[in-house]
Amino acid sequence: MRSRLSILFLIMLSTFIIGCNERKQQIRDTLLRFEATTIELPERAIVVKDSSVSIASIPDNSLLKFIIYFGAEGCSDCAITHLVELCGIFDLEKELGNFMPIIIFSPAPEKSEEIRTGIIQKAHPFPIYIDTDCILQKQGIPEDRLFRSFLLGKQGKPVFVGYPLANERMKKLFRKVVDKELSSE
Repeated sequence: MRSRLSILFLIMLSTFIIGCNERKQQIRDTLLRFEATTIELPERAIVVKDSSVSIASIPDNSLLKFIIYFGAEGCSDCAITHLVELCGIFDLEKELGNFMPIIIFSPAPEKSEEIRTGIIQKAHPFPIYIDTDCILQKQGIPEDRLFRSFLLGKQGKPVFVGYPLANERMKKLFRKVVDKELSSE
């Protein structure tokens, strides 16, 4: 009986390890494809800041752009509720001063008004863009949530994927990538 349990445990463990390795390879492959993708931001979008609403373009300045993207899939209400957790990225922007955080929702057309209303009600002190033309949905951004926060380099391609405030290692890596990207002029 004990040997059967040991064999069962080894089978389960090897299945887990194989599954993890396949997932890692899948993430690597997706990352390589994503890094080769040029991301074009919407020319015009609805912008909500505090409770004010306007239509504007995303600033096209020389700063690197850190995109936090919310696509049509997933729970919009949950995303809107948790936007307050993104204040830290704006603090990091003030600290470093060389990148611009851009929060973009790219909802299905029938959800645009609901999302706009939800964002207005929360009255966040930072701008939140709503891509009503679904431009970002057509850009090849992977559906996996791991790829929903990324830094666009000067060429418009992702050069960093992940949330820099997830932990200290990510923050250091983010700074290193930003410095490298800015020094490659």
